[in-house]
Amino acid sequence: MKEHIRELNNIVQTTIDSETGEVLDQEVIKKKIYIGKEEFTQIYTKFWIALTSSKSSPEIELLAYLINKYGNGAEFTVTKSIKQRLAQTTGRVNYRTYENAIPKLVQKQLLIKVSGSSGVYRINPVLVFKGSSETRKRFIVETCESQNFLNNLLE
Repeated sequence: MKEHIRELNNIVQTTIDSETGEVLDQEVIKKKIYIGKEEFTQIYTKFWIALTSSKSSPEIELLAYLINKYGNGAEFTVTKSIKQRLAQTTGRVNYRTYENAIPKLVQKQLLIKVSGSSGVYRINPVLVFKGSSETRKRFIVETCESQNFLNNLLE
């Protein structure tokens, strides 16, 4: 979304002579507001169904972190340092807690393995995307190459 200035309303300020009632001056004051680039993440119902069927909070913690960092369609690997940082943030004793979460998120199609790459993922743009709808459409085409994959998601 581009930055822009939006006009809210106009206020007419009139100066009147108190003795004669004559209008001495009239000024239009325009009220405007600056609207910067908004951060917006689209999340679809199928995502919430898959997420709430998860009893594992490490899955939810990892996915929330990944959406925040990589929800814009970027490819990523879940490195040891990411798992350690997340464990420190959430107060977990062992970062290895998140290792089992990755295959579960792939199985639920919340994460998609990038074909031809080992350990490289993308957040499923059909379910969650951070950015414009045009960019999301481009990533859906790029990520979900087979019609069969899309049909499974949209059922």
